[in-house]
Amino acid sequence: MITQEIVEATERQAGANKNDNRRLRRAGKIPAVVYGAGSAPVSLEVEPKQITKILHSKSGHNTIFDLKVGGATAKAMIVDWQYEPLKGSIMHIDLKRIAMDQTIQVSVPIVLTGVAEGVRLQG
Repeated sequence: MITQEIVEATERQAGANKNDNRRLRRAGKIPAVVYGAGSAPVSLEVEPKQITKILHSKSGHNTIFDLKVGGATAKAMIVDWQYEPLKGSIMHIDLKRIAMDQTIQVSVPIVLTGVAEGVRLQG
């Protein structure tokens, strides 16, 4: 059985600026925005542990999870994220709402392991 990830987020006030984002990061949260599926973009704040867990999972940023904002729940996935260059912590993430009845395109990284047959046989 596959466990479904649930990310709980809090909606932020409209018009948040750079200083608001800095205060949010100092409080240990990550500023985020969710958009797509025919709905207006919404500014959010999320817990870094939940996002890090998803990014380090087998499916990585292609993981579709339940995004819980207030009382509403929607399917979402991570589209883009920014790391702080010195600390390596996540500075910001972009989330995309997923309509489960529509097709989407995602990029899937392919990691090759081992030695190629031609190299191994020197031919």
